[in-house]
Amino acid sequence: MLGKLVAMIGRRWRSFWGVGKPENDLEKHVSSLEEGIKGLKLQLAKAIQQEKCLSTRLSEFELLVEECGSTAVACLEQGREEPARDALRKKRAHRQNAEAVGAELAEQRKTVKLLEESHRILETQLEEAKTQFDLLRCRQKRTEVKLQASEILESAHQGIDRCNDSYAIPVSAVKREILANAALNTESANLSETLGLLSCEQSIDEELASLKNRLKGKPNNE
Repeated sequence: MLGKLVAMIGRRWRSFWGVGKPENDLEKHVSSLEEGIKGLKLQLAKAIQQEKCLSTRLSEFELLVEECGSTAVACLEQGREEPARDALRKKRAHRQNAEAVGAELAEQRKTVKLLEESHRILETQLEEAKTQFDLLRCRQKRTEVKLQASEILESAHQGIDRCNDSYAIPVSAVKREILANAALNTESANLSETLGLLSCEQSIDEELASLKNRLKGKPNNE
């Protein structure tokens, strides 16, 4: 009975855990996160590089704006109005370019920040998935040990049941032994009763003989 119970528990464990599907799913999830982080790192590196290029370009335009402004002032001091006007035109163009690059740089910085935040989120998810994966593997190892133990117990109890079946006394033999013992006890009781009656009769015969002797006037010892 115990062997059957252990076997039933083992089958329930095997049906509950299946063939390792949760572990495979988590492993795929971890691999997917790792691939996603790898691709995100590449995008982040490109975005940072583009941000640096825009920042450098903005600095160049801002420097040109300052240079054109200085040139216009110098030309006016020299009384050269037309060169000063050209310098101011260039300054205005460089300023417009700087504003456009500055706006592009601001958007690029937002993109970099978004990629960095996404990278941190994926890193956190990856750590959580790895932790769950490790816990699941530990749990599955414990389950495998329990299954092996249940199989060993099942085999042992089946062997005990077989041994008990091999050495068990048949029911018919037990019944015959009980009937024989009952008959023997009955015969013993009858024999004891018969011996008791014989002893009682012998005692009565002796007492009767003693009375007869007394009546004849003879001693009891004769």
